[in-house]
Amino acid sequence: MKTTDYPEIGWPAPDLRLLLRVCCSPIEQARVAWNQWLSFHSIATATWAEVRLLAAIAQRMQIIEPGSHQQPLLEGIRRFVWTRNQLRLDRSMPVIDLLLNANIPVMILKGVARIACNPAVTAARFVRDIDIMIETSRLDEACDVLISNGWRPVNGILPGISRAEPFAQLLPECNDKNNIYSEDIHVDIHRSAIHYGRSGTFDDIFWTRCHDAFLRGRRVKIPASTDQFLQAIVHGTIGDINRPVDWVIDALDAKANTDFSWDVFTEEVQRRKAGAAVKPGLDYLAWEFGLDLPEKLQNIIRIDQRNLVFRTEVQVYWRMKENKVPHGSKIRRLAEWLRSRHVLYRPTEVRKTLWQADAVSKTHRIDTVTNLMPVTMPVIEFNTIIRDQENRLSVDFTIEGTKEPVIYFDLLLDDIWFGRLKLDLEKPYGRKLSASFHDITLPRKLLKYNGNTKLHIVYLNSRGQVPVVLPFQLEISLSINNRKELLQRALSFDEAYSGLSSIN
Repeated sequence: MKTTDYPEIGWPAPDLRLLLRVCCSPIEQARVAWNQWLSFHSIATATWAEVRLLAAIAQRMQIIEPGSHQQPLLEGIRRFVWTRNQLRLDRSMPVIDLLLNANIPVMILKGVARIACNPAVTAARFVRDIDIMIETSRLDEACDVLISNGWRPVNGILPGISRAEPFAQLLPECNDKNNIYSEDIHVDIHRSAIHYGRSGTFDDIFWTRCHDAFLRGRRVKIPASTDQFLQAIVHGTIGDINRPVDWVIDALDAKANTDFSWDVFTEEVQRRKAGAAVKPGLDYLAWEFGLDLPEKLQNIIRIDQRNLVFRTEVQVYWRMKENKVPHGSKIRRLAEWLRSRHVLYRPTEVRKTLWQADAVSKTHRIDTVTNLMPVTMPVIEFNTIIRDQENRLSVDFTIEGTKEPVIYFDLLLDDIWFGRLKLDLEKPYGRKLSASFHDITLPRKLLKYNGNTKLHIVYLNSRGQVPVVLPFQLEISLSINNRKELLQRALSFDEAYSGLSSIN
């Protein structure tokens, strides 16, 4: 019988603990754990978190239970994980190539760092997305390189103040949800590798300790083993809908490397005031796999555990949306201020790329918008952009029949992304409503001095993809520096981007 109880923050569920023993314990203990798991479970009904571990178990099964009738199923899982990982690497290599060709160093994090060290891990360690860290001094440059080559931040926010942001390409909606090639695969661009200390400059030291590695023939950086161990341990306390526990295998793998140092790890925990954050993972590894913790480290952990803010911060990260800690966001901000106030990260440039607006009922609209034009397709093109010193846009929407609580429109100038419009609705609206976005600054570096520019306003669905048709009725008008600009037409996605240079 499965259980969903999590007796302690960061500890794997009992079912997953059995599979972790199969992966990481001596052979006799692994064999006992495997038989215990099979007595209540089957591979055919395994949860997603269990499937991710079964891929790591498959190769070891030849020693634990030679000739097992489960081996074909396990090998099938390994092939599935290998195929998915190859797809993600295929789709992510263009991003790495763009950055490397611009002489921007790339550091690979988490599961892909293990793959860079040992390509055989591709069939055993499922990778949900590719995590890339960029030096803070090159972060703005890296974002410009990606955006100018067809990538854009999925959330409409550039990494900077935020720890990391996923980048992806605009993709048309695909009706075949089982088609793996239709997935909008993200590449996470990190300024900071770790949640605890994300507001400071703590992770800059990663670049002084990192090692060279090769990923698909590209020379990349990977964190030192101690830093990989630290990231894996704290990642285990971050809530995830599937509660995966790959972090345990990642941590033990990093710990086994010859360059691992308890002294460096202890120094990092003390510097970040992260004792409460690492305690759950270290406690589990000590209890399950006999990890021996230095006395100095244990003392630092005890000091941080006495701090109510740091202790509660870990609970905030662990809880899911349906079971939030009251005032969780305030607690996280306070903990980060206490941790990072002396090493606060201050970006060299803060660029606004996300504009938000509130919807109002059409009958309550004060500044009536005239000459609204109906739109039926999800991509709207304005063919002429008026230029002067300010170049500020205002976009007015009238929407009817929407069922979405949040509506997104991406903005592209000459096919280059430069911002996103976000419309938050307290509840889905069936009536007509209006929204206005003002003072949208055009990016000067994208403006040409001769000829017309094309502005695209692209509707995105909840999956971040462009649908075939709009799911609601829309009228739209555009003004530039308070002058109406109505030279527009609605395009299909394929027509709008037929000339876009794709790196898919």
